[in-house]
Amino acid sequence: MGIVYKARQISLDGRRIVTSPGGAREFTIWDATSGQRLVTVETLVQQVSMSALSPDGQRLLTTGHDKTGRVWDTRTGQLLLRLKGHTRYFHAVAWSPSGERIATGSKDGTARIWRYADGTQETCEVAYGQDVQDWWFKPNRSAKDEPAPGRVVWQGSNPRATEAGQSVRLYLRSWANPRPDAVVQSLAYVSALTESAPFLIALTVE
Repeated sequence: MGIVYKARQISLDGRRIVTSPGGAREFTIWDATSGQRLVTVETLVQQVSMSALSPDGQRLLTTGHDKTGRVWDTRTGQLLLRLKGHTRYFHAVAWSPSGERIATGSKDGTARIWRYADGTQETCEVAYGQDVQDWWFKPNRSAKDEPAPGRVVWQGSNPRATEAGQSVRLYLRSWANPRPDAVVQSLAYVSALTESAPFLIALTVE
């Protein structure tokens, strides 16, 4: 019995097909017109479970249960990028129409947009009690409950807060770019879907 290949992706122009044997740590890219095998890549450390071709067909994103995404050159089979950050396996992958960004979703309950020019991502967490506190402020709250290193930058009121004998506060928190040598393509403010849900008023970059 021969090897059974599973078709995983067809390029937008219909010229390339990506296949992978079930459960194998490899994938093959074929010429859809001639049926010629263009390149076979042995990923060695990743059992391919999902894949997505870039809009121009020149790069292939593969994922597996090792919680890492990989981007390959479809002409040479060379590994171009590793995408690390999810803590559980991927269940969704996609390229932006321009091919400049990759979106991934994971069983860990998060979705990530990979933003650095080299395909990597860094996360700066907003922690309740450290970076922010309740935006409704009780006058009798202890000073030890104030966030740090986050700090209050504005305090005011609205009719609802006044009626409840409270005021309203906004907080400021600054982070240093953990990779100042890398070009940041974009930023995203993503909820962790916890009970605490901070909201963003403004963002500045220096």
